[in-house]
Amino acid sequence: MQKCYEMQHRLILIISSVIFSLSFQKIDAQKKKKFFNENILTEVKIIQKRFSDSVARYDYKKDSILFSSKYRQFYSDKIDGLKNLYENLYDKHKLIGKYDSGIFIRHTEPPKEDQKPEVFTEIEIREIVDADQIENYQQVDDLRKSLPINFPFHLFEDGAEDLYKCILTYFVDVDGKFKRIRYSGKNIEFNLISALYLYAIGGFEKPFFYNKKPLVRIFAQPITLNLQ
Repeated sequence: MQKCYEMQHRLILIISSVIFSLSFQKIDAQKKKKFFNENILTEVKIIQKRFSDSVARYDYKKDSILFSSKYRQFYSDKIDGLKNLYENLYDKHKLIGKYDSGIFIRHTEPPKEDQKPEVFTEIEIREIVDADQIENYQQVDDLRKSLPINFPFHLFEDGAEDLYKCILTYFVDVDGKFKRIRYSGKNIEFNLISALYLYAIGGFEKPFFYNKKPLVRIFAQPITLNLQ
């Protein structure tokens, strides 16, 4: 009887341990996806599918002029849809901290040729600090490395072969979230999808601190993708 009780007790401990382990893994996964919003990328895919379904109703071989006309119309609708999604997110995510342009972050490495340097007015610069003096600054370098690698390639049509480039400028707020994301580049669709992807990522796990003070910082992020 005693042995039976001990076996049941051990079984309960094992089951409890497994449940705790699974719960911890779930919490850890949620922590890693603290801000990521999959719904944004889903909405992008819906807009693109609406475009491809509309174009599929016309046959280029039968009537190339009609097909070209409809293609331009539907493509314009697609861009408008992406713009509306982007503008809604831009308006929704407002800065809650105050941007202090008096702290200039000096990078430990010189910017690359395709990087857009941060712009500051010299009169406003009161204090120059190295990047390693900013608490949690490493997150910026991690983001710059991971963005091109983890970019949602599935949002481009199958068989797309091109070289895409754009520059995203964005604020990191005192809550660690990305705000006021802007884009510049020749391909408007790629620009919008890049900005929307950054909005989907949402922000960093931790905000920046300097001298125990939370910071609002602005950054430039170049993105280059070769789909050839």
